[in-house]
Amino acid sequence: MHTSRSAIVVAEVGESTTGLVVDRVSDILSIGNGQIQPVPDFGTEFDPTFSYGIIPLDHSMVCFLNLDQMFATIEQASAA
Repeated sequence: MHTSRSAIVVAEVGESTTGLVVDRVSDILSIGNGQIQPVPDFGTEFDPTFSYGIIPLDHSMVCFLNLDQMFATIEQASAA
């Protein structure tokens, strides 16, 4: 459902440029590759398949999504 806070985030997925409709955007960050850390082991209840890494901030962390993996999984499911 779209609201006044909804936004379209443009991302490169594989060889394509894709628009993703999101509920809202709280911040825009410029991140260098060196700032992305591996996903820590959160135990069996967390599946890191769709996470490229973690970006630590001053008082929080941001999960950096692996959109290539997410869309590949969607394409595989729709082809079955």
